[in-house]
Amino acid sequence: MVIKLIVDTRRPDREGKFPLKLSFANAGKTVLTALNIHVHEHEFDKQRQILHTDDKSKKSEFQRHNSYLIKELSRANELLHSLMLQNRDNMSPARFKEMFVKKNNFDTATFNAYFAAFIKNREGKTAEIFRDTLNKIEKKFGSRIYFDDITFTWLENFDREMKKDNNSVNGRSLHFRNIRTVFNDAINKDVIDINLYPFRKFKIKSEKTRKRALSIEHLRMLFNYQGSESLVWARDVAKLIFFLVGINVKDLYTLQCPSNNIVEYKRWKTNVPCSAKLEPETVELMNRFKGKNHLLYFPERMSYKSFGQRINKNLNIIGKEIGVGRLTTYNMRHTWATVAASLEIPKETIGAALGHTGNSITDIYICFDKTKIYEANRRVMNYVLDLEDEKKDVK
Repeated sequence: MVIKLIVDTRRPDREGKFPLKLSFANAGKTVLTALNIHVHEHEFDKQRQILHTDDKSKKSEFQRHNSYLIKELSRANELLHSLMLQNRDNMSPARFKEMFVKKNNFDTATFNAYFAAFIKNREGKTAEIFRDTLNKIEKKFGSRIYFDDITFTWLENFDREMKKDNNSVNGRSLHFRNIRTVFNDAINKDVIDINLYPFRKFKIKSEKTRKRALSIEHLRMLFNYQGSESLVWARDVAKLIFFLVGINVKDLYTLQCPSNNIVEYKRWKTNVPCSAKLEPETVELMNRFKGKNHLLYFPERMSYKSFGQRINKNLNIIGKEIGVGRLTTYNMRHTWATVAASLEIPKETIGAALGHTGNSITDIYICFDKTKIYEANRRVMNYVLDLEDEKKDVK
């Protein structure tokens, strides 16, 4: 372990000064710890490891600084000496920094703790996605991982472990991008040195997302499917999702009572306001799922996680039987948009109906004229249900 003082010249402050830091280096890896002292580069003597100045007004200040620097260097070397006596001196710089800093309330040297703190500054879907990544890491590698543990080899091992769990290429890609984001955040905040960055040679793979929209023939086969009680239940939930303009499962699970035959909610994923008119077919389905204390009984009978798993498990069975393979609730959203486009419904209306955000004048207009969304949904439903009113509109 090489311990020394350095001037970190990467980012000067407004006065052109740089932070003075303690450097811990071993086996080609380096971590830095801040000392809350900023100086001009020429004011630091690298050989003697002290500050010096010809400015008499700074003499007293520099003497105090040097006293502090000598004390910190001594403390670091004493720690190293004690580790040598225990044959533990060949540890990583990150572990050594952890022992030196002794921050029990927040261990920035530990990747897990830094990742968890990173998540706390995120909200909604973003926080959940990052939390899922951290959970996968800790399930495979434990709750005490250091930044310098995460190397090219570690990333390859993680990839193999996720493959064993049947994670898709794009699913694995998402987790690697999350890890990369946390590394970049730690580097930008000077928590770790850039030479710990493990993604220089590791390529994050991705593949083209398969088509998720059902053909009109397969959609009608789904809507007319007959089978066991659990499969018919999943069929009806899928129909309800489609009739509510491809509503997200979590938004359906928490849906509130309508007003004037209109249900309104904020998309859980984006927090964008959405609404849908309750058509007669939609009301008929909702009555099958009517709750005692909720609009729909789903929260009264099962957790959100169980709700989603139950639907997709049964839809997947139906999908195989009708010849479309893997089938999930997300297919309903893509299919609604595809059918709407085939009916030449303007893309601005489709985007507004799905709760997509935009900044154009048209987007703003559509937001206020929600009847365009309701009319579009009725046209889509007429076509899918093979009602006469829509046939004449389809070219």
